[in-house]
Amino acid sequence: MTAVRTALKRARAWGPLNRTATSALRMVLRHPPEFVAAHMPRVGPVVCRLPNGRRLRMWSAGDEWVPNRIYWFGWRGYETGESDIFWAQARTSRITLDIGAHVGFYSLLAGHANPAGRVFGFEAFGPTAARFRRNLALNDLANVEVVEVAVGAAVGTAPFFHAPRGIPCSAGLAGDVLLPYNPDAVTTDVAVTTIDTFLDERSMRGVDLVKMDTEGSEPHVLEGMAATLARDRPWVIAEVLGGRDREALLRHHLDPLGYTMEIIMPGGPRPRDQVDKETGGNFLFVPPSPGR
Repeated sequence: MTAVRTALKRARAWGPLNRTATSALRMVLRHPPEFVAAHMPRVGPVVCRLPNGRRLRMWSAGDEWVPNRIYWFGWRGYETGESDIFWAQARTSRITLDIGAHVGFYSLLAGHANPAGRVFGFEAFGPTAARFRRNLALNDLANVEVVEVAVGAAVGTAPFFHAPRGIPCSAGLAGDVLLPYNPDAVTTDVAVTTIDTFLDERSMRGVDLVKMDTEGSEPHVLEGMAATLARDRPWVIAEVLGGRDREALLRHHLDPLGYTMEIIMPGGPRPRDQVDKETGGNFLFVPPSPGR
């Protein structure tokens, strides 16, 4: 029975057969169920239409969550509430920072939302950054740049925790967060910069939007962009992991600047005085008098 399952999985992942099957299913199923997305991951090109008429393009190898979700459910199918807010703010953002960019979905989204803006996607892990570059090449976006470096509180090098094989979905500098969930994780030394240093080296100002998903090291990212936060007051979208008091560290950097915090729900953001310490979630930090 195991041999049969293995053979079926291999057949399902074979490019020509997979593209034929997934394309046929998507034509037939107007609203695909989660079951289909989970058991028939797309292998091949992924194309979806954005609100401004442009087309977002990605490549799915069948082993990664983000492009598969976009293939079956459209650009809002991955982190629906967060992607809605991100798109709305990216349309007028002069500089957008996608920290923990993974395979580049949010960077590409920002590049299409505002072709006149500049987008920097930070992804430290080489194999994942290579996927990001492949996706970027499919979109012909001159305003998006892949920055293969980690972002933290100080410039230097640090161990980057990741899965031993494949493209990691949970990876980053925060070993104390990642190791309990991924005891088999290995490390690769990577270069680390701070946002303040990165912008100063390029003489850039005017960051309007920051998206952070660094699996627990978000407070260190904010520490390294203190001058940028004080000067530009960007909108900040961040994942906050529950159970580890990361919310207090985030608010330590943002509360004194007048930011308010809202929890992002599928129906939109709503005020939240504090992060759920058990589950966490994706949060929007709104600057005072954003004016955008």
